[in-house]
This record gives sequence, structure tokens and C-alpha cells, in this order.
Amino acid sequence: MSIRQVNPEEHNHNVSDVNHVKEVIILVLSIFAILIALYWSSIFALDSIVERLSPEREAQLMKYIGSSKKLNPLISDKKEENVEPRLLRARQLLNELLQFSDLKNRSFEVVVIPGKDINAFAIPGDTILLVEELLDKVESENELAMVLGHELGHFHYRHHLKGMGRRLVMGFFSMMIFGDDNPISKLFLGGLDYTDRQFNQAQESDCDLFGAGLVFKKYGHLAGGLVFFERLAEKEGIMEKYFSTHPLSVERVDRISIYAQENNWPLIGELTPLAPRKGSASDSP
Repeated sequence: MSIRQVNPEEHNHNVSDVNHVKEVIILVLSIFAILIALYWSSIFALDSIVERLSPEREAQLMKYIGSSKKLNPLISDKKEENVEPRLLRARQLLNELLQFSDLKNRSFEVVVIPGKDINAFAIPGDTILLVEELLDKVESENELAMVLGHELGHFHYRHHLKGMGRRLVMGFFSMMIFGDDNPISKLFLGGLDYTDRQFNQAQESDCDLFGAGLVFKKYGHLAGGLVFFERLAEKEGIMEKYFSTHPLSVERVDRISIYAQENNWPLIGELTPLAPRKGSASDSP
């Protein structure tokens, strides 16, 4: 007779053969993967619809959403008096750039808003906002043209409608699946927020190249067009790449330069002077 040693846990039904913790982790990760896949599928579907909209339908949508004056309280309805030369030239320059794009049949507005940031914004309602500090700091018409061309890129690619669609989809997934105030919802939205920032960086890069194309068509070169980004690069740190909706400025300069070389666009040329700065000595009577 042989004696076989039996493991007491083999026939113990109180001991599970499955690692339940591992199962839960796999289940949660699978759910997140499915949700993210559904999220991005919805985003790409909406983007595809937006890209196929006719200009007339796009105009109707933007009119329904609201005018730029309603969307931004910094824009005043007051009639402007004594428009400074730089703003006047910015408006003329925008119209000149529009002639080289598919947006030439639309009526755009350039508005200066107070602020110390060197920045500009494209907002719904065919309006471009120039922060006062930017208008004061630009050193040539070429540099200003690059800024305006970049902002026109957002309208060309319909980034406003795409952005609104992403926010609606994100809100739907958060509210309907997890609820309003839920730790899992916040974790899910945090992950989407990071991927959304990376997506926005790609959009900004596309606008850089669109703007560079307009600058080349107007001046025949890109001289002065990269100065704006080079100035921003002096103040940026490497970590900003991961937390900003914009790529690092040094990367933007490199990409535009490479794109220009691929298209045989000169980076050197004659700069066009801009009107005197507000309050400068040359602006005096």
C-alpha cells in the first residue's frame, strides 16, 4: 500500500483558485480601454462630419452658437475712435492674407484686448483677438502676418466646431457612465485630458504650417515669420510640452523650417516694417 500526501487546500472549497484582485484589475482596465476606444471613435466620427460641412452650414451653426461678442466679454460693442496704426494695419494685413486662402469670402474681425501676454486667439464668430502686449512687441509686418496666418488656420481646419464636439462627447461619457461627482469619472477625464492636450498640440502644428504657407504666398519667403516662436522659446521649459495645449516653440520653429525646406520656401528675405508702436516717439505729431 502506498501513501500519498494530500494537499489540504486541494479539496477545500473555501480557498479560491482564482486571484480575484487580478481579475478586478483586468476588468477595470478592459472597461477603460473600451471607453477610450468608444470616446475616440465618437471624436473621429464627429470630426469627419465637421470636415464635410458646407461653408453655408458651418456659418449657420456658428450663428446658432452665438456671435463672438456674446462669447467674449472683453469685446466691446462701442464704436472705435482713433484706431491705432498697428491695429489698422493688422486688419488690412488679415484681409490680404485671406486672398490666398479658402476663407476669402468670409468677413473676419481683428480686436485688441488688454493683457501682458504675448498671445493671440481665434474665437467663434470669425474673430481674432490680439493681446495688447503682442501687438506692441512684434517687430515686423512679417512676424504679425505669421501670427494672423496661424489663427486663420484654426478657422480653415474648423477647430472650434471640433473642440465643441470633443467637449460634448467628454461630458456625455463622464455624466452618463460615471456620474457627475465620482472618483472614477475624474480619473477617466484626467486621462482624456492628457490625450486631448496632445491632440491640440497636433492642431497647433497644423495651423503653424497653414500660416507659414500664407506668409510665403504674400512675401515670397518666411523671413521674420519664426521670430514670434523664437521669442516664446526663450521663456519655456521642457516640461511645458506635457502640460500645454501648444507644442514647445523650439519644436514649432524646427517643424516650420523643415516644412519650408521641403517646399523650397526661403527663410531669408527682406522684412517689411510695421507701423510705429503705440505711444512711440515716431508716433508723435
